[in-house]
Amino acid sequence: MYWSKQIGFSIFLLTLVGCSASKNIAQRNVFTFQISDTTYQITSLNSPTGEGFNILEQAESNLTARDINQDGELDLVLKGNKSLLEANEIYQTGIKIAQETGNIKERYSTRKFEWENESYKYALSTYVFSQGKSSNVFVIGDKSLLVEYLFTDIDADGTLDSIEKGTISLEEAQNHYLIVLEQGIKENLIQHKEGQFIVLENHLRPIYSSR
Repeated sequence: MYWSKQIGFSIFLLTLVGCSASKNIAQRNVFTFQISDTTYQITSLNSPTGEGFNILEQAESNLTARDINQDGELDLVLKGNKSLLEANEIYQTGIKIAQETGNIKERYSTRKFEWENESYKYALSTYVFSQGKSSNVFVIGDKSLLVEYLFTDIDADGTLDSIEKGTISLEEAQNHYLIVLEQGIKENLIQHKEGQFIVLENHLRPIYSSR
């Protein structure tokens, strides 16, 4: 089911309405909800330009899970005994409650590059946290296997640092990454400046963001 959303990369980021923050610093918003008398919390952390990630937490069960690209689907359970499937059921219930109570609104993500060839679909998003400090999230979608792989380039320096989801090795993913970076530069949608590869601002996808 998840892949059916991702294959077209019509990604909906979900961030939560909360207290306003300075436009020059990262923003943290928290939404609390209950399921069967158990209290859960979704924390949305966003950069000044809007990119960010969400964390689902439940104190008593020591549950912590992460939605690294805010597409409405948890990517990894960091702590606790819940499976990823169980955690996602909780997370998506929380998102539905947040929507029903007006705690999510739609806006636009501005730093995402999408490209595809016969075998793969790619999505590269840049997270600009402050002047000179950026990170990239790289998604590879395999068209034949209908699975996705997710990686981070912590310093946006063109080298992938960690595997967030999937079974492709960093070495193999790096080859894909370099191809996509080259294509983005060729299309003038990615800039290589001061040692960083940054997706330039555009308006490719609707997302949900804090007010």
